[in-house]
Amino acid sequence: MSSELPEVKYTVNNPSPQAPQYEFNQDQSNLIATLAGRMSLVGLVGVIAGAVFIAVAVWLAARANGRPGGIPPEVMGAAIREGVNGLFALTVGIWTRRAAAAFEAIASTRGRDISNLMDGLATLNKIYGLMYYLIILTVLFGIAAMVIAIAASGGAQPGGALIVVPEGQ
Repeated sequence: MSSELPEVKYTVNNPSPQAPQYEFNQDQSNLIATLAGRMSLVGLVGVIAGAVFIAVAVWLAARANGRPGGIPPEVMGAAIREGVNGLFALTVGIWTRRAAAAFEAIASTRGRDISNLMDGLATLNKIYGLMYYLIILTVLFGIAAMVIAIAASGGAQPGGALIVVPEGQ
């Protein structure tokens, strides 16, 4: 027999049942419960707003679908915009409610505070990860749009200058 101990893997979300976890005190639990309640309401509003945006997108597309020549580009653009906004709001709303449920579990259960905290933080990380990448994408699209606009205007040639400076100055 080997004298080595078997390797035991612990994860934050699934700690060993034997491993004691930190337990938040009553004041801390009250604060976390208040946060969870507020997050749950904000998440619910996000879910409802997302559903409304998606319904508007479907309505716009359905309303314009029977027209001769198909869906006008401006209506299709509006439908796509509302659908994307709806999907974003719905996703963030659902994730916010999941994080709220994990935080509520911290206040309402015993013995799993750290596991519940890490579940909530992991869900919040998804939300902010999504926002992080959307910001990067927005900045990149903005830069690309500026480069295209400058190239299309002919750069800084006379008559095509981006900044107009009055003569004699």
